Amino acid sequence: MVGARRFGVLAALMLAPAFASAAASARGVGPIVRDLVTAAQGPAVAAKGTPALCGDRGPEAGSALWYFGEGPCSVQYPPSTSSMVTSVSLGELKSSVSPEAMRRIEALLDELDAAVRTKGLDLQDKLVAQSTVWELVYGIERTGERDSAWSTSARAMLCRAARLLRATAFQKEEVDRLPANLADVPRLAGVPEIEELAQGLVKHDPGILEVVPSTDLHADLLFGRFTARVFLTASGAEERERLRRYLTDANTPYGSLKGLPQKFEGLSGILVLFFNVLGEDQTVLLTPQVAVWQQYTFDAVVPIEQAFVDAAKHIRFLTVEFEKDPDRPARAPRYRRVAADEMSSQGLLNVKPFRAGAWVTTARGQCLKCHVHQVATFDTHGRRQVSFAPPLVKAAADVVTPYYHANVEARLRRRVAECAASPERANP
Repeated sequence: MVGARRFGVLAALMLAPAFASAAASARGVGPIVRDLVTAAQGPAVAAKGTPALCGDRGPEAGSALWYFGEGPCSVQYPPSTSSMVTSVSLGELKSSVSPEAMRRIEALLDELDAAVRTKGLDLQDKLVAQSTVWELVYGIERTGERDSAWSTSARAMLCRAARLLRATAFQKEEVDRLPANLADVPRLAGVPEIEELAQGLVKHDPGILEVVPSTDLHADLLFGRFTARVFLTASGAEERERLRRYLTDANTPYGSLKGLPQKFEGLSGILVLFFNVLGEDQTVLLTPQVAVWQQYTFDAVVPIEQAFVDAAKHIRFLTVEFEKDPDRPARAPRYRRVAADEMSSQGLLNVKPFRAGAWVTTARGQCLKCHVHQVATFDTHGRRQVSFAPPLVKAAADVVTPYYHANVEARLRRRVAECAASPERANP
């Protein structure tokens, strides 16, 4: 799903002392977060490349086998230090976190705790720190659900992370100061081709329709750290109007919605993930700051019976993601375009595999797995009641689903309270 740039930081991490002194630390949030997410993801794993990733231009080029089959090369898949979504979200930390790494993570969490309590902490640093720890809490808990013995050994690590959720709690006035930067993303990422669509979204262009509510897929996979908003449009005023009438017709069956590429020219689907933050009582607070822009566009009607290799020729993908840079003060958000040939796992999340030997493909291949013939938002997490509205006319609080309150907030409150009451006995 989400792309990631990888850096060669493993050697530096291995040379760092096994335990950091929080009191003596003078490092900023960026370098600490870099070391923390690297330690939590574990070292690079050996993976097997598909023909697409290996650059094999044989007779199968462009086919499903080319994107997802056995290729001629082996690769090293390193941890990500720049993406806000990492393999920690898979909940398989037992595979990546040794007892030594666990102690290292505990020390880094102590160091981060000291750093975030620094007077005058920049809001972007605070956002990155909290979201990183939020992912870690979720990853530890998911791992513990699969292995109770491991969960016992992870108690100290989990409660340090839970303590940081409280230390990085956002006040409403801080949320209001985060940038509403959707219109700026094309410039910040150097992607002028999405400028028209971005402007259409913020200006509530009626030729673009928002799917309300979005699927809970992203809330589930990413434990509420982002709010997903999904938009649909088509090419040309006439086709846009035809799409609008079709989607807003009460007689249009839900089952037909995933087949929109079979009916409309130039269909585009846009997913925008906005950052969420946590307040003092672990309430999920929605922000206007963009985390990810993902888009696909069909340049023709794509019949459902069309072969993969032919259908794939008619779809383009574009992904922009928020980028952490540990070597520069955060201050203002940074974004980058994910290259189509960038290495990617084949799962729903574009993150480092937790085991060696996985087959990995390109970022384009990962997108094709879900979107080559259909609008996947209507084919995930079961059937749901949806409506369609001009983009962003509904307040963010009106488009989130009960999942955030019943699953995310309740679970985080319980964990924070248990750790505060008895950090040594809290059960993951």
